[in-house]
Amino acid sequence: MNDQAPKLVIVMEGGRITALLSNMAIETAVIDYDVDDADTEDLKSIPQGPVLPPSDAVAHVEVSETTCAKRLTELFNAASGITMKMEKT
Repeated sequence: MNDQAPKLVIVMEGGRITALLSNMAIETAVIDYDVDDADTEDLKSIPQGPVLPPSDAVAHVEVSETTCAKRLTELFNAASGITMKMEKT
């Protein structure tokens, strides 16, 4: 794994993003096209490229929470299926 590359962990619970964790502040656009239960005032028109018309979505921008490299490595390893020995504290 490249330790110099920006790393971003997206934590979801119940289909919702509950946290953005990274090794540096990263602005992240969160776009959700599942708008069935959304309030119309929350909808934004999102471009779909040069051929398709824009689509409605619930969208916002967040800045990730900066966390330590050790925690990010732990999360990336777990997501990659790499098991590590647990350190006793």
